[in-house]
Amino acid sequence: MPKTCEICGREIEKGYRILVEGAELEVCGRCAELGTKMKEMKEESTTYEYKGRLIKIHPKKRDILDTGEEIREDYAEVIRGAREAKGLTQDKLAEIINEKLSLIKKIERGEIIPEDKVRKKLERELDVKLITHVSNVEWKKEERGGELTLGDIVKIKRK
Repeated sequence: MPKTCEICGREIEKGYRILVEGAELEVCGRCAELGTKMKEMKEESTTYEYKGRLIKIHPKKRDILDTGEEIREDYAEVIRGAREAKGLTQDKLAEIINEKLSLIKKIERGEIIPEDKVRKKLERELDVKLITHVSNVEWKKEERGGELTLGDIVKIKRK
């Protein structure tokens, strides 16, 4: 499948990796001016040069558009309840799953959503399910067809 620009949706012949307000995007040459260029993309490369430094790009995280899954809205209460039911303190749970106590506290307060790696550890240790399947997601697409792009949602202001 050919790569497409993550802003306008066009097929990318010569792509660029840019930073737009902290988000890394793979874009076409036309949209590259909308952010700070990191470097021309190479096939499946995970390291890019940015302002004279080499930066390692981490693989994309799971996306609801890709999987149809999302974390439960009540994840914090489910985690807290399961931990308490097993008689574990936050400190002991953090030790068992090899994560920081502050992370467990923030997750249980609902301040942050656990990343997949941490979520899987919590599910395994606490014997809970934190993922739900989304079935009725409808997206408005332009008449041109194809996948939903950022350009379908926002209007780009040109300087």
